[in-house]
Amino acid sequence: FNLLEIPLDDREVFSSLGSGSNLGIFQLESSGMRDLLTKLKPESFKDIIALVALYRPGPLDSGMVDEFVKRKHGKVAISYEVPALEGILSDTYGVIVYQEQVMHIASSLASFSLEDADNLRRAMAKKDFSEMEKQKEKFFEGTKKNRISPKKAEKIFEQMETFGRYGFNKSHSAAYALIAYQTAYLKTHYPIEFMAALLTSEVQNADKMVRYIAECRDLSIPILPPDVNESHRDFTVTGDQIRFGLAAVKNVGEAAIEVILREKEEKGRFGSLYDFCRRVDLRKVNRRVIESLIKCGAFDFSRAHRSQMLAVLEEIIERAQGDQRKRDATQMSMWGNSPGEKEESYPDMEEFPESQLILFEKETIGFYISRHPLSAYQEEIKRWSEEDTSALPQLPNGQEVKICGLVSSLKEIVTKKGDRMAFLNLEDMKGFVEIILFPEVFKSASPCLRSGDPLLVRGILDLSEDQVKIKATEVRSLNELRSSAVRSFHLKIPHSSLTRTGLVELKETILAHKGACRVFLHITNGDGQETVISFSDEYRVDPSPVFQSRIKTLFTSPSLTFEWG
Repeated sequence: FNLLEIPLDDREVFSSLGSGSNLGIFQLESSGMRDLLTKLKPESFKDIIALVALYRPGPLDSGMVDEFVKRKHGKVAISYEVPALEGILSDTYGVIVYQEQVMHIASSLASFSLEDADNLRRAMAKKDFSEMEKQKEKFFEGTKKNRISPKKAEKIFEQMETFGRYGFNKSHSAAYALIAYQTAYLKTHYPIEFMAALLTSEVQNADKMVRYIAECRDLSIPILPPDVNESHRDFTVTGDQIRFGLAAVKNVGEAAIEVILREKEEKGRFGSLYDFCRRVDLRKVNRRVIESLIKCGAFDFSRAHRSQMLAVLEEIIERAQGDQRKRDATQMSMWGNSPGEKEESYPDMEEFPESQLILFEKETIGFYISRHPLSAYQEEIKRWSEEDTSALPQLPNGQEVKICGLVSSLKEIVTKKGDRMAFLNLEDMKGFVEIILFPEVFKSASPCLRSGDPLLVRGILDLSEDQVKIKATEVRSLNELRSSAVRSFHLKIPHSSLTRTGLVELKETILAHKGACRVFLHITNGDGQETVISFSDEYRVDPSPVFQSRIKTLFTSPSLTFEWG
């Protein structure tokens, strides 16, 4: 495969770009560019060259970009004052986009020398009106000699003035466009490899990592958690999946990674947590490193719960250190030498709840891999949220928005008047946005902020600075909204998974989560028949995430649905 030999007319690439799949694409990655891509729908490499040249403040503010898009799609007729212009401007639908086009027009229509044409280009770019007047006189003299009417010459020069001042160097634009096209080609035809490389290159940028992981989710590319037996330093491709790299785990430095990878390469896979501890240099792979690896799931292959491994980690490290000292003294370790041998015992304890496990992921990796906390709120987000963070930059400044997310950070301050207000970062499944909570809103929102619940924020979009912000007017807890809006909770389970113990625990769980929501139990048989049991009012529940999580542990393959009021 040679990137320099790829075809520059690949329809799949243009279709992908036209659909707005621009994350990770060189020069085309911004939300504004995505909006332009979906409007323009490029169909050729020359469209990409023009796109790079047009996406700048001058052309965008002047209306030049809208004119270009309309002409491309036939909404505005393309006409040329003289036939010679068609050969110069046909690639850009009659719009002057490049500096070279200004020079070419002056040369072809007014017989300008290259030096004079460049002087005209410079005068237009710098808005040097004195020099432009001089060049304008020369232009009219030249067009007159070439039998172009003064009226047409005037219109052509006006067009050159209007668009030429924003002209971009075509050779620069073409160079950028080539790299943009190449990255788009790789993403289109090698999406897994491309996304793995992209994640590796941006591993220190949490905001981009969240967006790229969401992009993998949208592309149906699973991301596997770190694993001391499977992971390399960087993100790697495993079949049709991407494996997390060890370098992305917090507290795991280069020295520790080098020790782990070298030991695995020289002596094979690790059989267990203890086997790992006794084989690596614990001066470089210390307790903090191992704890982070446990929390992010890098030892899940051992089949022990993360709760169990963390509970005995100190003891295992001490025994491993003793074993290493004995081995250094050429004595046989009492623990044996077989990696597959059962070398540790764990206390009988349940695994952490799912909510804690995903918080461990956030703590050690900086974002969520296996499951995002908001994935349990998709129905609520569809009902109450109007945007996600990726869409905000494309909206008009000052528009009212409603967005759901989790508080990733909160900073409280005291105003000059002595009132408390706050700034928080709200995270959804696409990225982050800063929320400004002025004193009155902050006071009413404080209970929601302390609860740790996902939030619904209503506010005014502020795009006045480079950073997107929302000035909140109302903050609500999604859990409270759900509790007040859900009328009934439906639990569907197969008859084969029904047990007396399960029913007893179901009753106890319902009574432990009392609320206003009615409960219906659907029992399905293998022949498709269904029995529905309606619980009495004393068994009404609050369908919180904790309640749902508990219900899922009671039966095999349960289905949980809500009926909204």
